[in-house]
Amino acid sequence: MIDTKKILTWGIPGLAAAVVLGMLLFHAAPSDAPSPERMKRDVAPAVVSRAPEVLRTAAPPPPPPKPAPEKVIAQATDEARVRSTYQNFRTAVATGNQILQDTLRPIVLRDRDVALRLAKRDLDEAPSDIDRDIAQRTLDALRR
Repeated sequence: MIDTKKILTWGIPGLAAAVVLGMLLFHAAPSDAPSPERMKRDVAPAVVSRAPEVLRTAAPPPPPPKPAPEKVIAQATDEARVRSTYQNFRTAVATGNQILQDTLRPIVLRDRDVALRLAKRDLDEAPSDIDRDIAQRTLDALRR
């Protein structure tokens, strides 16, 4: 019967020695490439010329854009707040969550004109019948 301990003890080092011996023989084989000494004799020294140095300066960065007036920023912020609350209200209408609708309705109706504009835009841009139905129900809930 073959003893695996002996195979591991002698086989792995033997395999490693065979690989190292093969690598040595492969590198020691004569090649057609000329030796480094012969290459030095046959090749004339090359004249290396340096390209003239050109100093380049980076272009100055463009000036930063001017911020929008505070009134425009405030209006965009308010519209984003109303849009976020409107989307939550629309989800409550779509899922039939009456408690959430009753909670969000006064908040959305603080800016009634913006909320109605968002609801009308949703109705006009609805890609399917289901979306159109939800948009219509949301618009009706805002008009009550």
